[in-house]
Amino acid sequence: MDEYAQWYWHFADQWSLLLGLRRDDVHFHEQDFYITATNPDDSGHVTYSATTPVVGVQFRPADNVRLNASYGKGFETPSYNELGYRSDGQPGLAFNLLPQHSRNLEVGAKWQIIPALEFDAAVFRSDTRNELTVDTNENGRSTYENVGSARRQGLEFSLTGQLGNDFQLSAGFTHLLASFRSPFFTCTTTPCAVPTTPVAAGTPIPGVPDNYGSLRLEHGTDLGWRQGVTLQGVGSVTVNDTDTQRAAGYALVDIDTSYTFALGVTTRLQLSASIDNLADRRYIGTVIVNDSNGRYFEPGPDRTYMLGARLAF
Repeated sequence: MDEYAQWYWHFADQWSLLLGLRRDDVHFHEQDFYITATNPDDSGHVTYSATTPVVGVQFRPADNVRLNASYGKGFETPSYNELGYRSDGQPGLAFNLLPQHSRNLEVGAKWQIIPALEFDAAVFRSDTRNELTVDTNENGRSTYENVGSARRQGLEFSLTGQLGNDFQLSAGFTHLLASFRSPFFTCTTTPCAVPTTPVAAGTPIPGVPDNYGSLRLEHGTDLGWRQGVTLQGVGSVTVNDTDTQRAAGYALVDIDTSYTFALGVTTRLQLSASIDNLADRRYIGTVIVNDSNGRYFEPGPDRTYMLGARLAF
């Protein structure tokens, strides 16, 4: 059950204030119906709750410029998937896991360069306690643990809008540094009653790329032909808590085209075709964090073709 309240105050011509408060109560309950002499009752329950505030201020020095700053607290409970298996190999859910609590700060700006083109920029930091991370991955079973504090900080930019002559642009870039701030011990095998492998403070959080960027350029109108090209780049990413192996970064190019027919006043039929991974690059699309057999890497799709049709009315 969640309750929240927000208050927005335009207290001066160029200034506005946002205040918010949220209350979360999350309850997990598990009933064990398979109970025998050698398989005891593993029923259990746990309740997570927190009250999180947020405050934000916005300043408008000109009609086409917005400056903003915000601070808030966050609350994230384990999911049922994360509760599913215990690290010690015993039956029952991992009700010992704690929720994550975070303090979040962001400072940003929006600039409407021309009426149809906007540039956004922001710097941010998020400090988390009771960081919930993958403990082990073995034979399709993932276990999790709380490891103290962590920090995510970085900056991001975006540029979106119309360039004229029926060209549309959407570009973005994110630089993110995510690291553990507390030393802890992790597991390398399952079951793991007592973690024994040390992880130093400052180690990167696995599964999080340092850099990500994308660029999409389209040409066309709502009716008739439309063509597009998309470029995306992802930086290298560590795959385990000890940062001993990494997945290489990659860049991909996708192209697409479509034609839209007017079948009536409001009815539209769009036929489309696209090719993803045009250069047929071999790359690591996803990683299995802390896989106990060292099989961290999962390949991304090869060159992929798609035909589509959409009818809107």
